[in-house]
Amino acid sequence: MDPLQTIAAGTIANDGTGDSLRVAAQKANTNFGIIALNDTQGTTTLTGTKIWDGVLTQSVEFNDIATLTLDATSLNLSGVGNVSIASTGAGAGQGEVEIRADQQLTILTPAVVAQTATVGQVLRLTDAVNGVVEFGSATGGGGSNSYDVWAADIIPAITNGPSSNTSETSTNKVGYDTVDFDQTTEESATVLIRTPTGWTGTTFTASVTWTADSGSGGVVWGISGRFLANDDAIDSAFGSEVTSTDTLLAASDLHESPTTSAITAGGTAAASRILVLKIARKTGNGSDTLNADARFIGLRIYW
Repeated sequence: MDPLQTIAAGTIANDGTGDSLRVAAQKANTNFGIIALNDTQGTTTLTGTKIWDGVLTQSVEFNDIATLTLDATSLNLSGVGNVSIASTGAGAGQGEVEIRADQQLTILTPAVVAQTATVGQVLRLTDAVNGVVEFGSATGGGGSNSYDVWAADIIPAITNGPSSNTSETSTNKVGYDTVDFDQTTEESATVLIRTPTGWTGTTFTASVTWTADSGSGGVVWGISGRFLANDDAIDSAFGSEVTSTDTLLAASDLHESPTTSAITAGGTAAASRILVLKIARKTGNGSDTLNADARFIGLRIYW
């Protein structure tokens, strides 16, 4: 909360060192507003128009309010860079967050929501449809940065590898490449990328773009990775595989699988380093029930 502003009265009468009548009146009005806001306690609904211009009133504090209800569809904080929501320390699970000018909601002090947060983590919207948010590292794993690879980049395994194909739609002649994974035999493929110079994470997440020409049921995609530095053996072990399960909605429609949980690749993560990604269809998984080829179109990784 802003401190109350002191009205300068001067040393003696009419010595010219005090505030003018206008400045004194402005300070008085600002002080009345601060006092009124500071008195907002208990269970309170704010209605009408409240203007905080980011100049006279730099912060607004609501003491002991469990629910802040806005009589509007949005809260407009024009000109304000950061908005801090601080805990009163009244109980467990209360933390401090800040909505920064870069649009990130950053955890300033630990809080417990659906999971335990730690200092410096950010809260990200991971599923806009269902309103799912997750805490994650500010610099890694499931972030706002992404990198796409496509079927034309994929190298099918020589042993139990999927088939590469090019298709064209019948009406609008839309051409696209696919890598087609069998419904009964587990097949895999790899792709090599060089991590961007801005890569700072130690983990990443992924989502598969795919389709199928027929059938029904689900597909389980397995994703794993391996970082390779100079003089590393190319034939190095991948990290733990993470899966993403999706369901065929309609034949020949574009499908984007749910984003995986954090993937930790083997080796040491770094910018401008080779990352080998392995994609597999997990036909032995009980949730993989699609009775047709799963046609891989692309993979997006997030960090």
